[in-house]
Amino acid sequence: MQATCHGADNRALVDALSHSNGKARGIATVKHDFSDAELYALHEAGVRGVRFNFVKRLVDFTPKDELMAIAGRIAKLGWHVAIYFEAPDLPELWDFFASLPTTIVVDHMGRPDVSKPVDGGEFDLFVKFMREHNNVWCKVTCPERLSVSGPPALNGEQNAYRDVVPFARRLVETFPDRVLWAPTGRTPI
Repeated sequence: MQATCHGADNRALVDALSHSNGKARGIATVKHDFSDAELYALHEAGVRGVRFNFVKRLVDFTPKDELMAIAGRIAKLGWHVAIYFEAPDLPELWDFFASLPTTIVVDHMGRPDVSKPVDGGEFDLFVKFMREHNNVWCKVTCPERLSVSGPPALNGEQNAYRDVVPFARRLVETFPDRVLWAPTGRTPI
């Protein structure tokens, strides 16, 4: 996955893919003015998706019409869109996400507030979104970004990220065929 700090400069990602001997695939960041040749070169390198970042503290605003144009172009390549957003923003993003012409992969369970109930309104809305859109998949990853309780204590406690587990469990049990986990150097749940 292209790191946010690299913006749309995908050279590090392409370099990693080229050194994987075909064993890896990547998610790039692209801009609306990328040429077809640039997209094809990314495809040849192993890119199979783009990331749209809606976490306001991390990115500059990109107009939705530009993102939709990108989605239309990458759909022709068979790519997916990875979306990164925070749970409170789902209501305002719902219609846009629902209109994307690709498979959608949601990063980090839609960043739920794990201090709220797993059956509360905010997470229920995310579950509803997945239930209503069969093209939506979810990554059950990065509990360290979501947890309030934190990792296990040094004394051998086995309940790592115990506040995140119910959210992951609900998604895995509800959508067993549409959840993903991939080693990213971050702790799995």
